Amino acid sequence: MDIDISESDLAFEEEVLRNPYKLKGWLRYLDHKRDSPVRTVSVIYERALRSLPGSYKLWH
Repeated sequence: MDIDISESDLAFEEEVLRNPYKLKGWLRYLDHKRDSPVRTVSVIYERALRSLPGSYKLWH
C-alpha cells in the first residue's frame, strides 16, 4: 500500500531515496510523521526495514 506524500514530506523522501542505508534519514522521517495515521507510519517503517533489516534502532 502506498501513502500520500505531502509537500512537507518531499525533503524527507529525497533524503531516504538518495541515502537509503543511512539510519538517521529514516529516523528523521519517522519523527516527522509520528502524528500521522498508523498505516502511514507503518509503511515508512516497512520501507526503512527493507533497506536496513539489521538495524536494532528501527526494531525498538
